[in-house]
Amino acid sequence: IKDKQLKPHDRLLSRSELIRDYDVSEITVRKAIDELTNEGYVYRIHGKGTFVSETKADQLTIAMMTSHMFAMSDAQCMYDVGFIAPIIHAVEKEARIHGANMLVYLCHGDVEVERQNLASILERRIDGVVIMPRSEWHNTDDLMRLRSAGIPLVSIDRHPQRMDVDYVVTDNEAGAYQAVKCLIESGFERVYHFTNDEDISTVKDRTAGYIRAMSERGLPYKSLL
Repeated sequence: IKDKQLKPHDRLLSRSELIRDYDVSEITVRKAIDELTNEGYVYRIHGKGTFVSETKADQLTIAMMTSHMFAMSDAQCMYDVGFIAPIIHAVEKEARIHGANMLVYLCHGDVEVERQNLASILERRIDGVVIMPRSEWHNTDDLMRLRSAGIPLVSIDRHPQRMDVDYVVTDNEAGAYQAVKCLIESGFERVYHFTNDEDISTVKDRTAGYIRAMSERGLPYKSLL
């Protein structure tokens, strides 16, 4: 690739061909391709193979994707004014310290827009992604394509349970447990949990913490949607 014998978008030999031609093990070939992918020399297309990347700039670019930057019109999202924007600010500051650019993608709570954003990230061959996934069940295949392309992926605020991914989250289960336990110890025996039906780890973990605290004291529990 460095000697220009392979041009951008040329297809590499298959793994079996590389094993045969270089007389090495499958593990060696897989690690070599992973390293080339991580360093930006090649990219993968599922079902088609591995291809030579175009010449990359020395400066890295990461993508930050979330539902919205500030509060939406829904009053339930007003807390995000003091939540999401500071996270974006912190990620951008850290990226700048390491000489990287950052692109911000917003999906506005729409799983289809999130899918389009993920496709754009893959097409641009971004060097890394920080994402607040919209849900547990949507666009997992697209996230897996990013992983297959060697693009590092970090989830924030929630952890997708259908795939193995690095994540940075609050311990929502412990937080809910401690809050409910405090109420019980203060003399309240009827404690209700107001939540929604979103299929995300944040909702599940808070509900689990509430149920655990109530169950330990033998108190009836009820989550209200």
